[in-house]
Amino acid sequence: MDHLLSYQTNLATYIDQPSISLDGKPLTILQDFKPHGSSGSGTIKGESILYAGMGYPEDIASLNLKNQIVLMDANTKPDKAMGVADRMILMKNKGAKAVLLLPTRFYPIHSYERPLNGAETGIVSLYIREDLFDTANLKVGDSLAKRIEIHVKIDRKSSVEAQNVVGFVPGKDPHRTVIVSATLDGLGYIPNTAAFQSASMNGSGVAAVLSLARYYQEHQPETNVLFALFGSETTNRDGVTSFLKQYSSLSKAKIIGAYNLFDLGGSEQFPKLYGTATDGSPIAESMKTSQDVAYTDHGVKELYNFTNGVFESKGIPNAFIRGSESIDTLKDTIQAINLSALQKHIKTIQGLVDQLMKDPGYALYVSPSSVTPDERGMVYVPEVNHNMSFFSTEYFDVYYEADRWKNPEGLAKKIDKVYEQISWWNYFPQDHERIKVYYTNSYEDNWATAHRTPEPQNKTSGGLQSPDNHSISVVYVPNVPEDLTNSLGTIYHELNHNLVTYKLKELGYGNGYKTEVQEIQGHANNYESQEMGYRALRSSLAGLLQKPLSSISWDRYVTDLEPGKELDTTYNQSASLIFYIYSKYDPEKGREFAYRMYTEDNQPLKTIVKETLGVDFDDFITGWYDWFQGKEVTPLPYKKGAYSPPARSAAGDHSGGTASNSPFQAIAGNIAQGNITSQGLKISSVTVAQKGTDAIFSIAYTSQREFSFLLFDPPNGNQISVRDKVKPGTNKLQVKVPVSKLRSVENLTMNLFDNSSNNFMSIDMNELWKILK
Repeated sequence: MDHLLSYQTNLATYIDQPSISLDGKPLTILQDFKPHGSSGSGTIKGESILYAGMGYPEDIASLNLKNQIVLMDANTKPDKAMGVADRMILMKNKGAKAVLLLPTRFYPIHSYERPLNGAETGIVSLYIREDLFDTANLKVGDSLAKRIEIHVKIDRKSSVEAQNVVGFVPGKDPHRTVIVSATLDGLGYIPNTAAFQSASMNGSGVAAVLSLARYYQEHQPETNVLFALFGSETTNRDGVTSFLKQYSSLSKAKIIGAYNLFDLGGSEQFPKLYGTATDGSPIAESMKTSQDVAYTDHGVKELYNFTNGVFESKGIPNAFIRGSESIDTLKDTIQAINLSALQKHIKTIQGLVDQLMKDPGYALYVSPSSVTPDERGMVYVPEVNHNMSFFSTEYFDVYYEADRWKNPEGLAKKIDKVYEQISWWNYFPQDHERIKVYYTNSYEDNWATAHRTPEPQNKTSGGLQSPDNHSISVVYVPNVPEDLTNSLGTIYHELNHNLVTYKLKELGYGNGYKTEVQEIQGHANNYESQEMGYRALRSSLAGLLQKPLSSISWDRYVTDLEPGKELDTTYNQSASLIFYIYSKYDPEKGREFAYRMYTEDNQPLKTIVKETLGVDFDDFITGWYDWFQGKEVTPLPYKKGAYSPPARSAAGDHSGGTASNSPFQAIAGNIAQGNITSQGLKISSVTVAQKGTDAIFSIAYTSQREFSFLLFDPPNGNQISVRDKVKPGTNKLQVKVPVSKLRSVENLTMNLFDNSSNNFMSIDMNELWKILK
């Protein structure tokens, strides 16, 4: 990346010193008056001054301003912002020949913070001391008998070349970029008056950017950091506007935030750094939590004269940081710099930038779509050997059969929100691949696009997911027209399988880990609103809630998988705990509880509730019971604090193998690992042999009591569901499954269970296929 990026801007300089005399008395520049940055040029004489109030349209509607010198209050009306220059142009259009401005407290006469602008309003305009006039008794339309002469002569060039200065430090994550910037402009000079040093405003901002650039060169940041010194901030922000137009050709990384550093080292220091940022953004939240920042809400909207206004218009979250008020620009010299304050501010800003880069909410990034549809908006899909209609969003490539799937515009407006919500639930997995979503018209196409098998064994509608293929596939009743937005619940659920898989792999838990818990979590977070989730879960739990609370079992994540009992109802019982904590306690605690079910899967639910909230389980579950009965519930006092899912110290791939610290332990026979929790149950071995077209599974055991047995493909047992009983004593249970059915599944699980416990065994599919030919 070049360090100098050229752009075109305009330029204004004084030809000679501006002057003004009032009743024959010369006034002193920067004591009695100063030109407005957008003043026109000319020599103006008059014998009277007309007062126009604040110069709003309603103030001047009845006034005759032709050939008048107008006196105007530069303050704005409450809740009715209108720029000073805009009001000056109104008066010029009504025939006024000059405007005298009564200054605001923000830009007093001795401040030259907003110097000459390359663009002009076409009317001579100056700020002038208020005490030179009896403004307390003035009414709109009053005329003051004052002999006045004004002289302003400005040279303006409509096009000159200027440069932004940029530097780039690559980060650990190359897909995201933070911009740390300052305006490069000084305040220029006024002939025979002053050459402004602009040491703090904004030499100190430039120094801070350079200091942070040196720091991050020596300490690799989490994301890319682009350091920028923007020119022409006072000239319609031409420098930053040009840069953002050039950025896409310089980098494909997403800009996740931009900082504008201004006036950090002046002698008139604020008690704390002044900070404001884009409302509701992580960049704002990080500033609000800093003890060294006095944060102001909604402040960015007022910074239209700074680079922040341009970033805001482009949808880029941004912050403005200021440390002092060097309003007396003649005194803003290098000798006045408060070096210790400047150094402290730089350290604070570094902490804010680090915090933003580590914020997982801004880690959301997927690579841009590489799919180019034809002129009809269609793309060939090799899995189904025909064209499908196509559109892409920020996170998804969506393929659909347009003859039956309608309203793609509606889906496009909503589907990215699904990704962001499910990413939040799963602590923002750092997988940058786009998710492919296929809306098909047949069961066979559904399985093909999901990369399951070309010959599906079950004939059901719904959704499928394939984390390895980064895809989701959806089919409902074939040949019946469907609104694409009706599938959002399915997308929520299936996307959850993908993203939780990516997160758990990051943490070292392997691929395909804990699909039962994935189902439970997916039944807690697949709703567009809390109200929708509450209604759906309450309806699903209607039968369970007819039982006395004391008879409902909470020993394991799923209750007994009795023959004929719907798995969805079983999953919803545990999912309702996640949803209850999310809704009535704290959303952060809801997702923490869900992830403890993965990382502490050897613990009973009661223990995980206590570890998450620090409450008594019996009191907690009473609240759950009452809330889903429709009663008003007050949550218990609970422990607060941040949680991050722990990484597994010995990573393993749980599509078959397991890590040494997993609750799943190897079982003799070399095809299974088990989490056997019931007292009096021991599994001696699990083996498999092929007999004709069937696979015969043998489970050798010793048990003190009877258990139900289920062999199924998680999560729902859609293709394989073999049930039997384990009798008390030492024995061997044998079950058979057609090999053709085994070929259609990716995972296989056994469960020995009763009303109080589950004992899961995971089959290693790699070892299984070494035995089955």
